[in-house]
Amino acid sequence: IFESVFRILFQSFHRVLKSGPPRPRLRRSFAIRSSDGRRFSQKRKVAMLPTASHVIETPITLGDGETLDGHGQTYTLPGGWDFAPITAVNVTGATIRNLSIVAPPDNLSGVTGIINLQRTKKVRLENVTIQAAGRRDGTPNKGLPIIIWQTQDTLVENSAFSYSPHWNVEASGNDRLTLRRVDAHHGYFDGIKLATANTDTLIENCWCHDNGHNGGVGDGIDFCHGAARCDIVNTKCNHNTNGITFKYGPWNPGGSDDAPRVPCYGVKIRGGSLSHNDSSGLFAQGFSGKPPAGVEGDSAPWPMTFSVSDVVAENNTNHGFLVGAGTWTFRGCLAYRNQQHGFYISDLARDCHLSDCDAIANLNANFNIWAKRTDLTNCKAFGVDVFNTPANNWKNAVRVSQYGINLQWKPVRGGDHGVFRRVINKFSIHENDKPKNLPPHHWEDEPKNGPAARSAGR
Repeated sequence: IFESVFRILFQSFHRVLKSGPPRPRLRRSFAIRSSDGRRFSQKRKVAMLPTASHVIETPITLGDGETLDGHGQTYTLPGGWDFAPITAVNVTGATIRNLSIVAPPDNLSGVTGIINLQRTKKVRLENVTIQAAGRRDGTPNKGLPIIIWQTQDTLVENSAFSYSPHWNVEASGNDRLTLRRVDAHHGYFDGIKLATANTDTLIENCWCHDNGHNGGVGDGIDFCHGAARCDIVNTKCNHNTNGITFKYGPWNPGGSDDAPRVPCYGVKIRGGSLSHNDSSGLFAQGFSGKPPAGVEGDSAPWPMTFSVSDVVAENNTNHGFLVGAGTWTFRGCLAYRNQQHGFYISDLARDCHLSDCDAIANLNANFNIWAKRTDLTNCKAFGVDVFNTPANNWKNAVRVSQYGINLQWKPVRGGDHGVFRRVINKFSIHENDKPKNLPPHHWEDEPKNGPAARSAGR
């Protein structure tokens, strides 16, 4: 009996050693439904890239739930390529990740994305770098790094798109598009082009720089033809034509006479910087696009509910913040050392409000205000560079700004003045303190004997 028991134990122990540790049970993968209602498994599909040559010679088309993983490798395309390299159309749940593509000059007949997303849902791009061929010797290529068209819940993060012959990222008609930590640079036109009718867009911690490259005219981010509920958060736009440009398209640019107007509202720019651009930091241009037949160019809903907060605009060739048609709110912003105006609120705007904003050492006017009913609250205009001047020497420092507040009288001669509350306007070459065209009762200085003064010990 003892020998039998010993033999059984020895054989069991030997089998365990031979087979290794027990394998964990695999869970069933989570099944979701595709755009046409079919069920698929997230773990069973993998799209394939070439492994030997690292040249993508034929189109790669992603299906529902597929993952295209480059495993950190760099790929290229054939010289004179004339196809769409990576495409996802009517797809749900696909992923593209860990992939770099450097494109040579193409032979495309029309504009095509190196990555094309069309009518997709819940597609993710992670750690993707696409370098297009740009424009060489005056000949435009037609391959853009990425086109995102009529998608839902698309996420692009930790990625870079560059050297486009047009714009680096083209997004049109998307709902809930998120661009996070995206580097868009050296495009012939714009870094990020938010074209027609994008809604609930988030651009966060991105860097758009050196666009308008190689003789082109390009902005860091260009809103065009409508944007509803869009947030730009902690994003840097520098060394472009303009940092951020905003155009209001009051109609669908498709051209039909009965095309619906595209709404434009609820845009918030929070944090970040707009610096060293060839024109302005923020250029809120106004209405744009060709109207339907018989429709006036400005026959559109008034663009409003736009806010800019805690943004720095500095060292731009023209203006820090330039506002055309629309109603804008600025809070806690800084315009510093721009070569024309710090804040330029044009006569096309109306009912704008600036609070807790500082305009320092801009070369023409710190605040150049033409619009009707523009209010300033707790703002400061200093004509000297207070950031590089000892605090006890501001009065004797070199005065940089021509005007602290240049309030134009013609737009407000009908009595449409704004109200300036607790505004400091000092040390400019011309005109300090209350602007001469502002009625005294619209200049509300802090009371000398009120509760606030007594609490401050004055």
